Amino acid sequence: MFKRYAEPIMNRFRGALMFRQVRMMIFACVSLVLLLTMISTVRPQFVDAQLIKTSPMTHDEWATQVLSSPTEKEIISAGVDGRIVIWDAATGKILREVTLPASVLTLSLTIDGLTLAAGDAAGTLSIIDTQTLKIKNSFKADKKIVNASVWSADGKFLLAGGNDGIVCVWSVSDNKISSEINPGHGNIVSLNFVNSQIAIGMVDFKQRRGNVEVWDWQTKKLVRVFDEGGPGLRATSASPDGKLLAVADFESSTLLTILPVEGNRFEASLRLLPDSDAGTPVAVWDLSTGKRVALFNAETGARSIAFSPDGKMLACSGPNGVVVFDTGDRTFAEIGRVDSQTSVDAIAFSPDSKQLFLAREREPLIRSGDGGLDKLFDPFVTAVVGSIREGTSSGVTINTKLKSSRSLTGGSNVEAWQLRRQIEPQYVQTWDAVRASFDDKPEEARKLLQKVIKDYPNYGEAQRLYAIFFEGKDIKKLQSLLETTVKADPTCISCWRSLGDIQFKAEQTVEATKSYDRVLQLKPEY
Repeated sequence: MFKRYAEPIMNRFRGALMFRQVRMMIFACVSLVLLLTMISTVRPQFVDAQLIKTSPMTHDEWATQVLSSPTEKEIISAGVDGRIVIWDAATGKILREVTLPASVLTLSLTIDGLTLAAGDAAGTLSIIDTQTLKIKNSFKADKKIVNASVWSADGKFLLAGGNDGIVCVWSVSDNKISSEINPGHGNIVSLNFVNSQIAIGMVDFKQRRGNVEVWDWQTKKLVRVFDEGGPGLRATSASPDGKLLAVADFESSTLLTILPVEGNRFEASLRLLPDSDAGTPVAVWDLSTGKRVALFNAETGARSIAFSPDGKMLACSGPNGVVVFDTGDRTFAEIGRVDSQTSVDAIAFSPDSKQLFLAREREPLIRSGDGGLDKLFDPFVTAVVGSIREGTSSGVTINTKLKSSRSLTGGSNVEAWQLRRQIEPQYVQTWDAVRASFDDKPEEARKLLQKVIKDYPNYGEAQRLYAIFFEGKDIKKLQSLLETTVKADPTCISCWRSLGDIQFKAEQTVEATKSYDRVLQLKPEY
């Protein structure tokens, strides 16, 4: 499991697999600096994510939201076709479902799990009984589109906001909008209750900026502002203790990814990605002091972000899957991931923090053959893609019965993943060696890695790090050691990746291609 952590740490700034020259000195310096920021007095507990086998939980069109019930027995999801579905978490079977007139873009659940709020692309917020899925009430929360909603802790108030830039406060007892919070600028994209305050994530497209404003929602007074810079703010999450706020950004860059498949065919995904290889910046702010306590990259982009209920993990999802970070000692070291060739648009932890629920696009947006290319040139689909991805158009709903006999977007799968926090002796000792290296104790680090290599000769990660740390200046020797490493541990993905990079550096393109192919054989979704 250590290689799941060490591999992205050591390779994150290298760029594309085969098409970017690796500069070893820059790689070494950046890797050392990045690892140094991760070192702490605690060892991260690495997370192993295993897909729980259930009946397929599918949406014919994109699913935009996923939640867990307080009992952990049910999963709630919603999508752009207006469907809200409650699934049996153990079996994956549909328990109840209802379809709203417009695309559902936000879901929020009361603490007791009895009442659900659903905001849609027509600006309406629907109050729904989760036991029957009957709509108890509805009101206009925005003129165009509702992007975010959240219940107060006592369930007496519901806050919602959208493109109008106004947060509506709906009173359950009065059955009406009792007040408003008006920041006066930008589109509201996220809402989080933090103690007696509300954190409002906003994007101002005119000023090309995004920020989070913290308000006392009862006195309607601004407390502080977290300036996030560019207008890429997408998602926010508050830690369970109310001390931290995580903000995930991305620069809106459209990328058409082509993936070859069998039979001279291809599949393609249309995604919004960060416009640099550095990934998505995730900023973590201290809500009491107003200071930023962490800034790190989630290389899969940002569609959704969530703290685990126990406060020990932070997950960020995007076009290539989910990355899980450790929040211990505020180091935010990467400790696990769920890889995917299609975008993960929404994530949620179970109340016990032992499971991760996600909504993953079931198939690429377009594919070759069988009319698959028609989607690329369909103006309606193009409009839907833009409105859902950017959250800017109102009233958008896909009605497959009227528009097409097949899925227009490719649909989504709702999945449940079991998270097992684990650490084994070789991972502990390798981590200690990394720490020793950055404590200016190279001999101690060398001895620790040598011990791991001796005690666990088939554990390639220790050998890979030893080669990079202590033989990195001699490319020929480094390559020889890495070749020995992959022979000792043929399943070490990061070892094959490092060997391929060195071969590419040495202009051995045929050998490098074989090493990269080996990576993909071991993990096709890599």
